[in-house]
Amino acid sequence: MNYDVEERILNNGLVLSIKDKSKILSGDLWFIRLEITTTCYLENSDEELRRYFGEKIVRIKLIERPAVHECVVGDVKKSLLDSFLASTIHYMQTPKFLKRFKEKELRDYLEKLEKERRLREAGVIS
Repeated sequence: MNYDVEERILNNGLVLSIKDKSKILSGDLWFIRLEITTTCYLENSDEELRRYFGEKIVRIKLIERPAVHECVVGDVKKSLLDSFLASTIHYMQTPKFLKRFKEKELRDYLEKLEKERRLREAGVIS
């Protein structure tokens, strides 16, 4: 079952999309998977970020719970989503979060490029 549960545009411009990717494991047991996609559309002033990421930065977080009995699937999904939103949405909406998010994504990407460069130089990857 793949459908959008919710999409929110936060005060700072981040777009939060929540998709239910849950499926039946076997019989009356479900594997609950909520896919939370955070999309940050980059501004023209984000030149360095745009060079590496293009128009936007997209990050996906999975919230999973295996072997959930079908009689509580709805309650478990609601509980997982409510918990995520209650613990993170306020923080994610702040301008400070957006700035730090962009800085971290750029730092992580540049570190990944540097690691790949070193591995190529060492002949580990081509």
